[in-house]
Parts: sequence; C-alpha cells; structure tokens
Amino acid sequence: MQHSPRAATPGPFPEVLPPARLSPLEPARAHAHHPTPRPVPVPDPARNPGPAPSGAGAPASWQTDRLTGLLTRDEMERTAPGLVTQALEQGASVAVALVDVDRLKQVNDALGHSAGDHLLVETAQRLRAVAGPRALVARWGGDEFVLVKPLHHTAVAASFEERLREQLGGSRTPTLGPDGAPGNLLQASVGVAVAGQDGTTLPDLVAGADQRMYRDKQRARGAAETEVVTGPSDEVLLPSLASAVADPDGAGLGVRLHPRTGPDGELYGVEAVLRWRDLRHGSIPAARTRALAERHGLARCLDAWAVGRALEGLAALVGTPGATTGTVPRVGSPRTTVAVDVSARTLLDPALPGIITRAARQAGHADHDPDHPAARLLLQVSESAGSLLGDAASLDALTSTGARLSIPEHGGTRPALALVWANPLVGEVRLQPSFVARAAQDAGEAERVRRLTGAAHTLGVRVVAQGVADQDVAERLLSLGCDAVQCGRGRQAVSAATESESAAAGETCPDAVGGASR
Repeated sequence: MQHSPRAATPGPFPEVLPPARLSPLEPARAHAHHPTPRPVPVPDPARNPGPAPSGAGAPASWQTDRLTGLLTRDEMERTAPGLVTQALEQGASVAVALVDVDRLKQVNDALGHSAGDHLLVETAQRLRAVAGPRALVARWGGDEFVLVKPLHHTAVAASFEERLREQLGGSRTPTLGPDGAPGNLLQASVGVAVAGQDGTTLPDLVAGADQRMYRDKQRARGAAETEVVTGPSDEVLLPSLASAVADPDGAGLGVRLHPRTGPDGELYGVEAVLRWRDLRHGSIPAARTRALAERHGLARCLDAWAVGRALEGLAALVGTPGATTGTVPRVGSPRTTVAVDVSARTLLDPALPGIITRAARQAGHADHDPDHPAARLLLQVSESAGSLLGDAASLDALTSTGARLSIPEHGGTRPALALVWANPLVGEVRLQPSFVARAAQDAGEAERVRRLTGAAHTLGVRVVAQGVADQDVAERLLSLGCDAVQCGRGRQAVSAATESESAAAGETCPDAVGGASR
C-alpha cells in the first residue's frame, strides 16, 4: 500500500540527479584540501533546448550523496568553480545559497532518525524544484546544503532568494504556525551571496552566504524567543498542564468548536480549537500549550484528550445517539466533520489508531459507522508531518479508524496537494488565511484556487478556506469551488448540548454565510 511521490522531470544539465534514496546518513568527510576544479560548460539552450531523457542522471564519474541524491561537497568543490568563472566571463553572475535545516537534532530526538532523514530528503527535493536546470545542488554537510545558480543579472538575485525561502517553508520563525496550528517541520535558515558583489571564487561566496545564513538564524531565534518565551515559565506551567491532561474533566482544558459553512448555509464541519485556562495564570495560548506539551513529553496525552473532546463535541452537535454529552437537534449532516490539531510525534505514534477508535466509540460514533468509527474525524497536521507517514503499517492502521488527514495550503510554489499522491489518507486541504486574502483580491490567485479545488475534487479531497473576513470573501471562495468557509479563530463558536468548554455557546460569526451561526 505504500505510495511514492512522482519523480520530478529532469532538466537538461547538472541538476539532473538520481532519485533520493533513504539510507543511513553519509559519514562526514574531512575537507582539508581543495580538489582541482573541473571545467563545466554552461548549456546553450539553442543547442540543448529540451529536457534530458527521463531517468537520466549525473555523469557516472560524479559523486552523489547516498541519502538525498544531490552532489557531494567534494563534487561541488570540483564542479562549481568552473560554473562561476564562466558566468562572470560571459558578463552574467551566479548566486550561491547556503541552506541550514533548523532543529534537525530535535526532530531526530523526538521522532527518530528516519524522520530526520525524511526531512533532509524533503529539503533536497524542494531545492531541486527551485534550482532550475542550470544549477548545481549539493549536500554540504550533515544539515547544510549549497545551491549554485547562474543568473542573467545580479538584479534577479533578490527574487531568487525570495523564491528559495518560499519553497523552504515561507515563514522564517521556527515556532508553531498561525493561530496555534502545528507548524511546518521544515524550517531552514538561508544565506545568499552573489558573484561579483560578494566575491569571485566559490570559497569566498560560500563564506559570504554562511555569514548571511548565520544572521538569518539569529533573527529567527530572537523572533521565536520573543514570541514563545512570554508569560509563566515552563517550570511553572508544566505541573498544571500535567494535572489537567490526567484529569478526566480536563481541569481547565477544553475545546471550542468553530463552524465551517457550506454553500447552502448548512453546517459543513467544525474545527475543535484547544483552550486552556490555568487557575493561577488564566488563559494560555494554544500555541504555547502545545509547545509546552511537545517539549516535556505530554504531546500524546494532550492530543488524545483533544481528540476525545472533539469527537464528543461533534456527537453532541449533530445529535449522534449514544454520545456522552447527550442528544440535541441535528444541525449538521452525516458528512459533518470535526478537525483537530495533532502533533507530528503523535501522528507517528503506533498507539494513535487505538486512541482514536476508543474515543470514537465512547462518543457514540461507532453507531453511525461500526467499521470506521472515526470517519468524521480530520487530523490537522503540517504538510511535512503528513509526508512522514509513509509506511504501509502506519497507513493501514489509521485507515482502519476512518480518520483522514487535513493539510495546509499556503499558496506557495509547492502545492500541498502534491502530498495526496504520496499519502492516500489526506482528505482535506485547508487554504490558509493569507492565501484566502490574496485570492479575494487578485484574479491570478483566485484562478489558482479554482484550479486547486478542481484538482482536489478529482482526487476526492475537500477544500476549506480559513480566516474568511466577511460574507463577500466567503461567497467569493465558495464560487471558486471551496467546499466550506471558516471565519478567523477567536471570532465565532457554535453551540452544542450545553454551554461548556467542549462546545462553547453564545458567540456567532459576523457576516458569515447564511446558516453558519444559526
């Protein structure tokens, strides 16, 4: 049952490399010498206009990294100097980018080295995508990559760096994502140097890129500390969170259900957003709560608690018989779903299918579909986290519960929908607020949404637009093919059986599509 991503169509020159292969990390090499540069001809499009034959790779004499399929550092040091020299002689330029994968050690420690390997392979694939056919890409060290790209003019270096950052994940702050959702596992620091401005040799350009990369990492670290390390310390909050997770009633923990409305005004689904009100320190942001749980080994317990409450809230909301929270008039339909955030670590936990099945049965959902009791559950994960779930055993176990994955789409150069080819568990794509805002104002972005929704529906995947500002934007996104719209978090909640933490009552979404707040 294992699915593999489609291989990228190779280009006409050095960047054509063999597919990435998972294997133990290549041992670090000493680089006490500088190999003799080999001349590299810059391809002439007039003589070589088309892509290389499918399956073509680098010349047999070139050294490639066993894990990523990229060039080795030795090979880059032999090959790139000729590319730099020839570009400068022709009056062009070259950009040298140094990319450092952030938090690789933490990923290895938390999720295992196979997860770290997947992260490195994904980085290599994204670098290939942005590099183009005339570029060279190498794995420079354990978590570092170097990309050497010819430029027609130094003025285009800034746009190249922007595309590179977008391809590697967009935001440079290595924290949880917007509105407290789990952030993308792939976070990278980037530095770019330009030949002619920052040096004329490969060592000088790499050194310049390294300095800029270090400053980039320091800025991101400072932003993360400013954002995350506020309020009470971990030492103060941890005992309270541990007690709350262990308490069957949550002791201040709760989820609030935020509606997703379809074109006809019917309640299409809900998102269960984590809430925690500490007795001493008041409301703690969801992002801080999840980060605290991740750092101190409580992620699985917290996610299990949230999944259970989310399923109970949905059962009460749609009037599922046997729900522990009672029975209320049906305001949804058999298709109404509940989405809840889970961490990457929880997603890879072998115990997750059992946790989901027990929670779904306890909430009464097995009465609706005994074979797939959690068919209404969507696990909201980052794109990178979803790509980690690749082995057949993990897929089979989660498939048996009926639960599906929901992944974010930021509107970048690498569509999240590509993950569907590798992971059949993906059942929903969430258009992020920034993408939604652009689509509401820009015809080109709107057309991208239209094409994305069409492709998603062909694959049996639903599309939800999040962070919708008002009714005009909602109607616009629905007309582009979105299955449902959702207002920004903190602006609305829906009522279930009682006014409680599991389904907060009384708040509505201003200017929502008819029926969203009824």
